[in-house]
Amino acid sequence: MKPSALPITLIAISSLLIGCQSTSKKEVVAIEYNNYEIMSNCSLPDSTEAGPIKDTLFVVGTFSDWKHIPDREYKYKGDNLYQAVTQESAGKYKMQFASSSWSPQFTADERSMTIGQEKALKFGGYAKDTEVEILEPGQYVWSMKFDDTGAPFSVMVEKCQ
Repeated sequence: MKPSALPITLIAISSLLIGCQSTSKKEVVAIEYNNYEIMSNCSLPDSTEAGPIKDTLFVVGTFSDWKHIPDREYKYKGDNLYQAVTQESAGKYKMQFASSSWSPQFTADERSMTIGQEKALKFGGYAKDTEVEILEPGQYVWSMKFDDTGAPFSVMVEKCQ
């Protein structure tokens, strides 16, 4: 490299690095949470691979069939994604996403969900229910995503189309 080209190259590299640093954490999270198409897909095939969570998980709560039953069981879809497709009635519900032994159990950030909006998934516990209002009856997909280490990442519920 010619000596006269060195300062220009360093300026260009410095500008790129400074531009990368200006991305706010909120913007990065918004990019990472861009899973709507996958998490709202009600017909993903089950994976034959083992998922990051060893126990069978269920969406359980104040539904008429609130127990840990096969109709509320999450299925592993691959890529750290679990989904349960359920028939729901309109109403306000409180729930957790849990194994039949209640360990592990998970809840949405701020303990509330809105249909069609992805939220951070957190570890739950006693009296840490998530609230959601289902406005119209129908089939819904409950999705939970974990990161590559198996830590809770995001959760969403959406009406199947």
